[in-house]
Amino acid sequence: MGAKYRTYLYRWWKGTLTLGIVYRPPPMRLTGDSDADWAGDVNTHRSTTSYVVMMNNGAITWKSQRQATVALSTMKSEYMALTEATKKLKWLGTLLAELGYSNGDGTDQPTDLFSDNQSAIALTRNPVSHARAKHIDIRHHFVRDAIQDRIIWVQYIPTTEMTADSLTKALGREKHEKCTARMGMMP
Repeated sequence: MGAKYRTYLYRWWKGTLTLGIVYRPPPMRLTGDSDADWAGDVNTHRSTTSYVVMMNNGAITWKSQRQATVALSTMKSEYMALTEATKKLKWLGTLLAELGYSNGDGTDQPTDLFSDNQSAIALTRNPVSHARAKHIDIRHHFVRDAIQDRIIWVQYIPTTEMTADSLTKALGREKHEKCTARMGMMP
């Protein structure tokens, strides 16, 4: 981790010492937000994957991690992020089902997973391989199987509403505060 990122992280920690995640009614279904910054690391050109999983108006799990391989496009880095979020949502869905919880609404509807990249969303829904996606490792097509099995449903959300943005890149104060509020962080 570079000095720039450590400084950002320390400032964030200092500014959020008095915050905690508050879970409040009405009960909300399990949902996820997935994001990536394409080639954000200036040294390795690797992207950062991030996701936030929400339930009952608060974040229950989140992740921000450098991707293992270099993505050749924004679409691929976002698609790789969707894969990581899907794996977590599938695991949580299984855990909640074992506890007798059916995603908050009494139905077996797929869990909503939000992305701000329409090309990555289109790739999740189109099982036909095309020239722009031939290079994508088969393990990332896990998302497609989860959609077919009705575990998740990937939907578009504008970047301005993307909660996972705060875990992917440095943001201005206003956008950062919106993201933390959406995660349920309150004094």
